[in-house]
Amino acid sequence: MNNIIGENEFCGPSVMSAICGITTDQAEHYIRCVTGQTKKVKGVFSQDLVKAFSLAGYDSLNLSQYAGGSLFGTVPYLHNEGTYVLVVPGHFIAVEKKDSKFTICDSHRKIPLNLSASARLGQKVVEIWYITQRVDKVHSQPKNTKRRIKITIEVDTAELIAKAPDYKSYMAVDQVVDTLKTWLPNEFVIASATQETLWDD
Repeated sequence: MNNIIGENEFCGPSVMSAICGITTDQAEHYIRCVTGQTKKVKGVFSQDLVKAFSLAGYDSLNLSQYAGGSLFGTVPYLHNEGTYVLVVPGHFIAVEKKDSKFTICDSHRKIPLNLSASARLGQKVVEIWYITQRVDKVHSQPKNTKRRIKITIEVDTAELIAKAPDYKSYMAVDQVVDTLKTWLPNEFVIASATQETLWDD
């Protein structure tokens, strides 16, 4: 589990920051790619949040059949070690099980804490998501390496050039293209899409 960093202080981007080790602003970008919204992300549906996790290279398993009890009563029944997103009314919480011990992190405290220190132990858990990083999406390049992607999409009546600097290597180019397609007016028909990838030290 990671400290939550970034300017966006809302719970959706915060749990992505805690689990993925990215800033809340990067997390906000992934959420925007899913929802199409342009304003500051203040709230997000859980279904859109797990799609944002997928863009960031993480799979989500819905375990909500085990929800319904209090946070205190639910967490001990999370059998697999790893990270979880728990949904309590109006709020997302990141939980990690490591060496049979639980830590918790959310937008209010911003640092991982022992579960027993949480003020939310009595709150009802309404959803549970088990979050795992996809092995094929792990960044294999040196830590200081950045990937710059230039995408050119040709349409019937115009040409769109989107420059997306600082994309993590695990974000597939075709996902970016699909996102850009959703932004185009319906009357535009995409004829072709090309990509150019450059690596910076």
